Amino acid sequence: HYKILGREDVFEGAPFMGTYVDQGGKVSVKEGGEFYLYFCEEKAQWIVGVDPNSGEGWLYAEDSAPSPTLVKAVWNYWDCQTNTWKNDGEVKIVKIKGPPPPPPLPIGPQTRDE
Repeated sequence: HYKILGREDVFEGAPFMGTYVDQGGKVSVKEGGEFYLYFCEEKAQWIVGVDPNSGEGWLYAEDSAPSPTLVKAVWNYWDCQTNTWKNDGEVKIVKIKGPPPPPPLPIGPQTRDE
């Protein structure tokens, strides 16, 4: 699992911020399934967007790191108010633990209080 972090005053309410689940390779899907964190080989960029095959999104970093947590480049974001790319959002991606596994099922005969 990865979590995308950034300045709250910049990204408050941004739907692409949050927790992403690793899908193997260089693609992760946001919990809820609407957005992807992926590596675009063609552009040598890590990108956050809705289509992991498009090479487009709302966040990107020009870095060929093997993991988004190892990106050293500055993350750029699309500012809808000014229709420009900006890089002052202090974006970073951190690895987090996923949810714990469910508890084991009891073994042996079940008893019921009556």
